[in-house]
Amino acid sequence: GNIGQTGFKGEFTFFTDLDDDGNGRNSTMVVAASADHMFDNGLFLIGEVLWNSDGGRDTFNLFGEPLSADNPSFSRYQVTVQGSKSFSPLLSGSLAVAAYPDEEAVFVSPSITRSITENADLTILGQYFAGSGNSIFSNAGYVVAAMFKWSF
Repeated sequence: GNIGQTGFKGEFTFFTDLDDDGNGRNSTMVVAASADHMFDNGLFLIGEVLWNSDGGRDTFNLFGEPLSADNPSFSRYQVTVQGSKSFSPLLSGSLAVAAYPDEEAVFVSPSITRSITENADLTILGQYFAGSGNSIFSNAGYVVAAMFKWSF
């Protein structure tokens, strides 16, 4: 629903295994609530809180951790804030920050997109994980990538 220009969303999902797959997990719950708002100056903010009953992992690999609908987070709790804004018709940027309180960790992802032509964009994106010494994210590191998008 909406209150003024602010949107509110919530989701409760329950997964259960029909067959025993031997991993000891029979059911999982995921609960998420979010709010988003578009400000008059063009800044768009989204905030979300997520609880994942099956969250948490023993290891983490920046390039090889698939997430799934029944386990959409690296930890049991996740708080995420993302902002995006067009600075001009040709330049936009965003910043996403996710906190994992039970892992004592944080994820930061800035990006900037430049329209090169009417149908081509270039995006530079960074991803950085940091965590306490006890966190699976303590040695996760960072990645910087570029993406070229051509629409035809």
